[in-house]
Amino acid sequence: MANAFIEKMRRELKDSTPAWTNTPLYSYAALDAVLCAEVPAHALRSRLAEATVGARQVFFGTLLGGAGQGAWSARPFGINEEAASAELVSLGLGVYVGDPLLVLMTLKKEELLAALDGFPTKQGWAKKFLIKFMMKEAPIVAKQLSEGKRVVDICPSLRDDGLRLAAWSNTLKDPLAIAIGFD
Repeated sequence: MANAFIEKMRRELKDSTPAWTNTPLYSYAALDAVLCAEVPAHALRSRLAEATVGARQVFFGTLLGGAGQGAWSARPFGINEEAASAELVSLGLGVYVGDPLLVLMTLKKEELLAALDGFPTKQGWAKKFLIKFMMKEAPIVAKQLSEGKRVVDICPSLRDDGLRLAAWSNTLKDPLAIAIGFD
């Protein structure tokens, strides 16, 4: 698909610009190399195979975004992040962290503003500034929002294998998209 587009542009614009003649065609050898390469992190992949798709989404969101940040990659898909986090912990893929700042970072800005109702805040404040303000000016509100709550983080022993697996997946993404026409 991508090669057909490049060849079409070469034909149609050959008189007006040489840009497309310098654009290389995509080689399916790149896809073959990626598909034939050994997939990293066999042990981690077998453990992830036991997890639901939602838990895997939270796993990679947390791996790449940091503790508690897997929720942001799960919410657009309607995934229950608390259940997915509990599943990761039960499978030995994650650990709970009780850091109040991390808990507050998982909340939406609207939730923070609603909790700070009556305090002198501004709608334009960034979420990080709202949390900083809350910790300084309304620590009781921060405690109420974060008390008894935890966020999930990746087990430190799995972080390196997880990053290798994520890098491999990212390498596969582009050649595969080109081969099936989603370029």
